[in-house]
Parts: sequence; structure tokens; C-alpha cells
Amino acid sequence: MGTILVSKVSADTASEFGELAADPVTNELLHYTEKAENFVSDRINYGVYVFTPDIFNAIQGVPTQRKDRANLRRVSSFEALQPANSSTWYLGS
Repeated sequence: MGTILVSKVSADTASEFGELAADPVTNELLHYTEKAENFVSDRINYGVYVFTPDIFNAIQGVPTQRKDRANLRRVSSFEALQPANSSTWYLGS
């Protein structure tokens, strides 16, 4: 479904960015934390995303109006990153 461009940085500066943890063999995204208080990873989100057309099916039905925000459901970062179908996210580094 998508690829996120990732950069490796020092542990000292990683917390200033979104930190990502990936499977070391497959590069499949396992965890993402935005500006974590505690060190998660030395790999950060570089802000470049490449999506396949499947993204349009995944975001279909997402509220776009401010009045619909009350209906949003809070989910854990792990749950939020689970693919809508059998596709997965991979990290490009």
C-alpha cells in the first residue's frame, strides 16, 4: 500500500522527529511514534510517502468535515498502522 522514506540519525536527535521501528529482515513497519519522549529508534520519518492506488480504498469513508470528528475512534499506534487489507507498509532507507 505504501512506502515511507526513512533516514538514520543520531540517538540524540531522533526524538525531534517521528521514529520508526521496522522488521530487520523485511523492512515491514512495526511501530511509529511521533516525537517520542523516550528513544525508540535511530530511523526517522523523512516525510516522503509513495502510495499504491490501494490507498484510496483504505481512506474511503474517513470523515472530512469538522463536525464528523466527534465520531472518530481513538486507536493505538499499532492498530492504526495495520493495513486495511493484506497489503503492508515498507520502509525505504
